[in-house]
Amino acid sequence: MDISTLISSSGRLQLSAAESKIPWEELAFSQRMLENHLSQDDDWASRRQIVIEQQVGWIARQLLVGARTLDIGCGPGLYTHLLAERGYCCHERCNSDPHPTPEIRSRG
Repeated sequence: MDISTLISSSGRLQLSAAESKIPWEELAFSQRMLENHLSQDDDWASRRQIVIEQQVGWIARQLLVGARTLDIGCGPGLYTHLLAERGYCCHERCNSDPHPTPEIRSRG
């Protein structure tokens, strides 16, 4: 599905039976996922910081100064945070984690 189809879709996307078994509502699961996202040991959940910085640099070169960005499925907001530091107006849309940690909440 391309981004235009996703944006123009009038219905909500439905999770498959396998996807709906992910325990997003459990605090311990959310905390483990955050640890995985912030880990610098591998690129399993999120890329390592050095890779994210390179990718954000590329993204920033594609955007106009002061552009607005939307990060869908943003996880802990690692890209959004760096883009905001560069002066971009960033918005996140992630409904997967009903228990954001204080670190994530502090980012706004």
